[in-house]
Amino acid sequence: MHAQGQSKPAKSPPDLAAFLEVLVGAGINLDSAGGSNIEQGGVFSFGFHHDEPDDDPGALDKYEAARQALENAGYVVRILVDEPGTQLHHEFIDGVQVGALHDVVKNAVGKNVGTGRVIKDITIGTPDPNTGLIPIQVYSEDPLT
Repeated sequence: MHAQGQSKPAKSPPDLAAFLEVLVGAGINLDSAGGSNIEQGGVFSFGFHHDEPDDDPGALDKYEAARQALENAGYVVRILVDEPGTQLHHEFIDGVQVGALHDVVKNAVGKNVGTGRVIKDITIGTPDPNTGLIPIQVYSEDPLT
């Protein structure tokens, strides 16, 4: 199972550093991040390395701990896990392979064919400490109308 956390790191005034400080204070270490217009009403996405098998419900524990810490600090957080009308595509790439990111995006687009979904954002992580592979998440959803 792969998941992604998303939040608008906005209070008054918006401050990504303060948002991340909540996670640091809770002992939570991110391995991937992404976003756009983060301090202008946009969304910050984040993820964690998984040591657990994909079908282990315990894999979401890190996300729930992050959600609890952030919500206790006044942030609104959602955890994405293949919700209806959305898709979170996850792959690992070899960072030195030419075209690796293109291949991930192409695979995500292929999964969107016939669904009406479009790519909303991409989150890129740090290399896996055991394999050196880089996690990429492509999040798609129904287009705005």
